[in-house]
Amino acid sequence: MKGIAEPIAVGTVVAGTLDLSAAILSAWILKGQSAGDVLRGIAAGPFGDVMRDGGPLAALAGLIIHYGIMAVIAAVFMIAARARPALVRHPVPIGLAYGALTYIVMYWIVLPARWPAIFPITTPSSVLLSLAFQLFFVGLPIALIAARYQMRGLERDSTAS
Repeated sequence: MKGIAEPIAVGTVVAGTLDLSAAILSAWILKGQSAGDVLRGIAAGPFGDVMRDGGPLAALAGLIIHYGIMAVIAAVFMIAARARPALVRHPVPIGLAYGALTYIVMYWIVLPARWPAIFPITTPSSVLLSLAFQLFFVGLPIALIAARYQMRGLERDSTAS
């Protein structure tokens, strides 16, 4: 697994930042919520709804949890791409498909397991917004980053021989 830490880290930071920024912006526009509200809501996942009323430390916990989840999502794809290089030959459709897969896992399995009374949310606007975030801010950037790193590795290999 030599050399896989950097693309995982870059994928985590890029996708995590895009996804979180979109979530914060949409929560502010649609619900009037602050960035802290969004982050405390994330922290409520593993630590319970008491985190929603927490302060800056609860928001920090949410930030760490968000990037931790994104690290897992990025690592899964990067490891799969190493094992199956075909995944990055066409990174746009594969990235969009991976984004759709992450949407299904998060919004139809993980979130309903934690909050079964609320999830899944099936209003067309909520589905489209959540799906778009996962497609364009998670799956696509991760696949493009994986492809870039894989191509860099191939270039290094060809110049070394």
